Amino acid sequence: MLKRLSAIALALGTMSGANAALVSYSANVEVITPPASVQLEQLVSDTKIRVFEESTKTLAGSLPVDGIFSGDYPPLGREAYFSIASGTLVTSFLFHADLNGAPSNPIPFIASATFSNEIIGLIFFSSTLGQTDTAVGSAFTSYPQAPSSDASFRGFEFGGVCAENTTDCVSLSQDRRTISLAWSVAEYSDQLRVIVSVPTPATIALLGLGLAGIGAARRNQG
Repeated sequence: MLKRLSAIALALGTMSGANAALVSYSANVEVITPPASVQLEQLVSDTKIRVFEESTKTLAGSLPVDGIFSGDYPPLGREAYFSIASGTLVTSFLFHADLNGAPSNPIPFIASATFSNEIIGLIFFSSTLGQTDTAVGSAFTSYPQAPSSDASFRGFEFGGVCAENTTDCVSLSQDRRTISLAWSVAEYSDQLRVIVSVPTPATIALLGLGLAGIGAARRNQG
């Protein structure tokens, strides 16, 4: 029982932070501070996927996302539309890969990343990325702007199969805390926005009261 209480206390301490966190990632993922720009050819590497925390905020309106369930994305041959409700407290992360120049052959990237809290939304189509830049993007970063070609091709291409890495794919684990990426990057950048839940202060307070009540009950029994 004491071990169980300790585990709950540790989880509560993790939740009491101001935002969600990236807790582990593969060697080819580089965590950076928000860059000045993620427009085409402004943040390049032939070996690294860059990721940065964009913002932590309470959504002022509903946020469109392309995936919310565990499994592989994008679904073959179709788009699926979901949304996260207004008033939800979230942290947004952007994964970005852009090569030097315009290579004739795509370069594959296989990577993974695990977060402290549950992933509640994946945004990987160019149109949805553009729709959500203002809502959850970094105030310090310039994003691709329509009608530029990089704004039209920054997201995933259809038709990929995760195991084959023929185009672009992201898999969300059963516990919705880990993503696995299989990207094929060529002349345009690839970007993925990951929306992670953040417990509200009220939720943290309720868990704290519950933990305190369990401790008091054990003392009365002792």
